[in-house]
Amino acid sequence: MVMGGSPPDDGEFRIGPYRVVRHVAQGGMGAVYQVEEPSTGQHYALKLAANRRQDEERFDRIHRALAAIDHPGIMRSHRCGTTPDGRRFMLFDFVSGTPAQVFAKSMGTPGTVDRTAAVVTVGIHLGEALDHLHGRGIIHRDVKSANVLVRGGRSAGLIDFDSAGQPRRPRQQGRGVGGSTKPPPP
Repeated sequence: MVMGGSPPDDGEFRIGPYRVVRHVAQGGMGAVYQVEEPSTGQHYALKLAANRRQDEERFDRIHRALAAIDHPGIMRSHRCGTTPDGRRFMLFDFVSGTPAQVFAKSMGTPGTVDRTAAVVTVGIHLGEALDHLHGRGIIHRDVKSANVLVRGGRSAGLIDFDSAGQPRRPRQQGRGVGGSTKPPPP
């Protein structure tokens, strides 16, 4: 079965040129799949828009912001495109891990030294990733335990940038909306 193209000769499920390994998640913007690049065997996460009317500008904005990021705690976007049937997709690093809340619960009773140390370590990694984003003018706007994956070594990976934004620069004194150069009132 194929989404976004003609059926491949091998009968595998594909989205465009990518072989689908498994469905990972379903969200408001679309579905996420673990896919394999046939020519390299490398695995990625592919977010496929829910429908053909999905906001093209939004996909492009998220892709541009994440393509420029190089941080171990933030998934990078490698490609943004359109399938032959007109649905937008983004190809990201595949981040494997456990959602933060599930990880914390697996560490035992709240307040124990081991659980506290594990949660603090994850929090530090998350803070470093957010600091990296904020330093580049990107605000995640949906930080929650489901969007933080804990990997081996207790490192945190931030995912799901559907709500991410780049806030406007603060207005400079003497400049109003539209670039006015009138001096401020006395």
